[in-house]
Amino acid sequence: MERSVPPDYLIESAAGRVRALFNQDDPIHHGKVTNALLGLLTDTTPTAVKKELHALKKAWAQDEDSYRWSLGIATAGDPLGQMRTDRQIARDWLYGDLVHADAEARRRLRNVPREERLSAALSTSSS
Repeated sequence: MERSVPPDYLIESAAGRVRALFNQDDPIHHGKVTNALLGLLTDTTPTAVKKELHALKKAWAQDEDSYRWSLGIATAGDPLGQMRTDRQIARDWLYGDLVHADAEARRRLRNVPREERLSAALSTSSS
């Protein structure tokens, strides 16, 4: 299998822009946005618009638990290792390395190669 990814700076730029959609504490978290949009619906809102918004909310919610691939990580100190999904790796990279310097997220990334971090961020932001 071959993979190609855009330059790092483009991935980092895109990840920085979409991070708020995934951070539940952010005012533009996808759940807050879709709830606000649904709250604006009226009896005169076309049925197609209502269906589209409900489908959008459902799709975002499903995205939280979905993933495309996972990576097994084992070390000498933890020979049984752990599995991390692309979503988990992407969030750890985003909040641990790129935006917030979260120490716990950085610890989880310690044995995840940079290429895998970028690939996770790329697949997460493009789904």
